[in-house]
Amino acid sequence: MQEAEHNLLLVSDLHLSEGFLPRAGKWALNEDFLSDEAFAAFLFYHDRRRLLGRPWKLIIAGDVFDFLQVTSRPAVDVDELALEVQRFAGGTAAPLHKVVEPAARRAQALAALDQAVVEVRPASLGGHAGSLAACAVELKRKAERIADGFVWDLERLATELRILASKTAGRLSDNDRSYGLGTSAQEAVWKLDRIAEGHPVFFSALAWFIAQGNSVVLMKGNHDVELHWPEVRQRLRLFLADAYAYPILPDPPFPADGLRAARDAAAFLAELDVRLSYSPWIYFEPGLLYLEHGNQYFGTDAFADFLNPILPQNPRLIRLPSGSFFVRYFFNKVEQSFPFVDNLRPLSRPIAWAFEHRFFETAGLLWQYKGGLWRFLQAYVGRGRSDAALDRETQRVRKILGGEAAQPSPAQAGRAGEAAAERDFEGVQAGLRGERLFSGRRIDERRLRTILAGEREHESGLEQSAEGPLTETHLREIEALASQERSRLARRIGAWVTLMFPILLSALIALGALAILGAPLAIAGLWEETAAFVTGNYVVWLAVSTGGTFVVKQLLARRMRRWTEGADPLWSVAPRLWEILCRPSGASAAPRVRYLVFGHTHDPDVRRLGAMGDGPWFVNTGSWLQSVSEVEAWDRLERDYTFLQIVPGVEEELPRLFRWNPATNRPERLRRRAEEVGGASGRAAARTSARGKGA
Repeated sequence: MQEAEHNLLLVSDLHLSEGFLPRAGKWALNEDFLSDEAFAAFLFYHDRRRLLGRPWKLIIAGDVFDFLQVTSRPAVDVDELALEVQRFAGGTAAPLHKVVEPAARRAQALAALDQAVVEVRPASLGGHAGSLAACAVELKRKAERIADGFVWDLERLATELRILASKTAGRLSDNDRSYGLGTSAQEAVWKLDRIAEGHPVFFSALAWFIAQGNSVVLMKGNHDVELHWPEVRQRLRLFLADAYAYPILPDPPFPADGLRAARDAAAFLAELDVRLSYSPWIYFEPGLLYLEHGNQYFGTDAFADFLNPILPQNPRLIRLPSGSFFVRYFFNKVEQSFPFVDNLRPLSRPIAWAFEHRFFETAGLLWQYKGGLWRFLQAYVGRGRSDAALDRETQRVRKILGGEAAQPSPAQAGRAGEAAAERDFEGVQAGLRGERLFSGRRIDERRLRTILAGEREHESGLEQSAEGPLTETHLREIEALASQERSRLARRIGAWVTLMFPILLSALIALGALAILGAPLAIAGLWEETAAFVTGNYVVWLAVSTGGTFVVKQLLARRMRRWTEGADPLWSVAPRLWEILCRPSGASAAPRVRYLVFGHTHDPDVRRLGAMGDGPWFVNTGSWLQSVSEVEAWDRLERDYTFLQIVPGVEEELPRLFRWNPATNRPERLRRRAEEVGGASGRAAARTSARGKGA
């Protein structure tokens, strides 16, 4: 391993949402990240303590943002947008957000308005096309004379106009209005605006940290997969520049004279090009670190193609997994009544908690949000059917591409340009016509081009993700491992039950009520001779049956609690992943590492792989959410504000997995309890690790 130029600081699962709403003076109902000042102090502490004199590389391993929980909405239609444009820059409201280089940003917003006019499609907008164009013209006219402080609002309105231009009839759908915007690039940019508006301290601290010579790597997870869009990453870059020029930082610990002036913002933008980077899947440092978010090993949270997660039926959107639908249509609504349920860890515990402690309130919420449950069920079934059809078509295309007479591969086609891509398309078309097994089943030309484009993007992503000894062969094996893990029958049934349990619980409640209240009346109606007995003992029947139901419910709750507090599923994946990393590929050496690190489950952990404890360390970085626990108060200190330090070249007995203590503004070791040696999971891991060592 080459001499390191930096130390590593690993965190994950911050889940920033809309934060503090300045116009309302309150926090958003779905916000879970309440630790902006603590995170700022965490960054300040580490910049002032550079181990071995090296700067830090902060890696946020997925779910830094939670786009799914941004549920506010822009203008719902052209009429509402026209009113906003009319009130724009009236001079009565103070600007909420100052921007760097306002002249350049104003020009970019005007260019976006011109693009919106180009995107206006009368066929889908009907008579609203002219109204949208008129809004754009009026907004451009006002933009020429507004003060620099209102450029932020100009950008927001330009984004809203582009969103409406992409909608049918120039209005948001019922889903958009009830559950928040979708996943297109422009909608994600609008959501990121709201996140930045609600978390100024976080963005200021991150910008300050970069300005001190440290670097930041962002990885996407299942809650912020919209980072896939280049427009979102570019917008994030501008937000950091704004936060650097006009910082909002806690004092202390930040000294006022330690901040650079706004006049250096242009230089900082250039610095961001070097010190802010994006990793679409795996972060790898040879001999040291293998890091991924971990959602790809869970059936409810995995994307069919994490490197290119677009929806083939509509490439402007993201192809969300079933778990995201559950959050969008149901969980967000429940969290508005129980704001802490998203902080019960692991994520399956809210179901057990609600079942045991808030049985009747949960039943009421299920009835209240039955519309969301129905939409979730429709999306869940519909996505399953469309995914199955798409997967069959994709396999057909891959089979033809892999044949002896196939045209160049998607990767080759991508490198050769559009001409090669067209030859690839024609070759696949010829192969499809020659198929006897699938004769009569045609693939629409547009869909075929989308599949081929997705294959090229995927191959390009694999090529870019391969680094040193971690070859494309290893990456394909890791993809196959993730697919195998989330496709296990027991895992798929468990995931389905977890998502569908609210519906099953609702049915159970309804049947229980009918049984308790209606069974005696039914018996009396069927058998007249028992009517007197039933009527006379009806109160006794209600008491016994209700008490029996309560006992059964408590027993089920106890079983569910044990079920939801199981071991981290990623721990069972780690030994098999290690096997892959122990195998060389061609002339490339085995990409062995010292740390296998994941996030996603929000449950911090550290364990040693290998039958003799001689394998790499498995680490879960946990989250930065304030967790709720039902056991002793000190157990909270095991889960909150956790992070991992890695100092290359320093051999240490244990990984530096810490918890940041906001009360002392210092890190401290996690207080984790040891597990029973020789447990089932430990024996299985030991056997697998032994095979990996032999490989």
